[in-house]
Amino acid sequence: MKERDKYVLTACAVFLIESTALYFFERNVNTKLNTLDQALWWIVIFMSSGFEVMPETLGGKVVATFLVVEGLLLLGFFFGNFAAHIVERRLSGGKIMRRAKFKDHIVVCGWTPNTPKILDELTSEDVKTRRKIVVLANLERNPLNREDITFVKGDPTRDEDLKRAGIMTANTAIITLNQASDNPDAEAILIALAVESLNRDVYTCVELENPENEKHLIHAHVDEIVCLGRLSQNLIVHSSLKHGLSRLFSELVTHNFGHEFYKLQVPKRFVGERFPQAVKRLLDEEGVILTAVERKTTDEQGELKMDIIVNPGNDVILKDGDNMFVIAEKEPEIQ
Repeated sequence: MKERDKYVLTACAVFLIESTALYFFERNVNTKLNTLDQALWWIVIFMSSGFEVMPETLGGKVVATFLVVEGLLLLGFFFGNFAAHIVERRLSGGKIMRRAKFKDHIVVCGWTPNTPKILDELTSEDVKTRRKIVVLANLERNPLNREDITFVKGDPTRDEDLKRAGIMTANTAIITLNQASDNPDAEAILIALAVESLNRDVYTCVELENPENEKHLIHAHVDEIVCLGRLSQNLIVHSSLKHGLSRLFSELVTHNFGHEFYKLQVPKRFVGERFPQAVKRLLDEEGVILTAVERKTTDEQGELKMDIIVNPGNDVILKDGDNMFVIAEKEPEIQ
């Protein structure tokens, strides 16, 4: 039995005992307390608004005195719990939502020490395409002190909890690597499988540690796999050979500092141009550097996929429906 239920049952038992005692004390001398239901009703009225009928016997007055004390205790209990709730809200950062009712939003699955930094990047002033953000994590308290992000308590590996976070209508799911887990990659893969089994249309981005585990996510049709092991190995090798590369890479993937990568749909006025000519025009007219083109293609099985062509030559002509990756100080608005 819950603690709250015990309190309710105890209060009901005390009121029943007091109404019975009041009835026995007053039944022969007080015409308005002549039945048990009248005595119980008198206690209810007294606790809510004060005396309606004055007890006439000593026993009745003793019961009324106990009721006065109980009223004061109940009042103190109510305000004490209210204050504790406010303090807990302040300490825990905010309320915990039972269910998120959003569409086209981002669901961040799990909580790690790096999650606050991820949320800061997602809500940066440099990001013009704003989406609602829901964090789904199995924590007792909301670790966020922010009103712009919704926190839902739950296990990201469970279908019901993912549904409560709105995964069925989400645009993107971010699955972070929980280094505190006994097997971080296995946990990330389980979450990814749960997400993809519920909604194949959601764009899933997953952090991994071991490159050998990428094949499991590929089979699950995960859209983006960020393998920290491979990235860190490759970056440290290239940084040792090309000094300063790590600082360059850090600037290009960090908002509110220097320049960043942005992805845009190829504007109509650039459709039909060869890649080198588009690079020059974009730099001269918009002040951005075109680095790559993303294009829809089909694989050997005939399934649709997205290919990214980095710094192609004259052979690549920009088409309607292509996307382009550019480097700019802020998200450009190119017509």
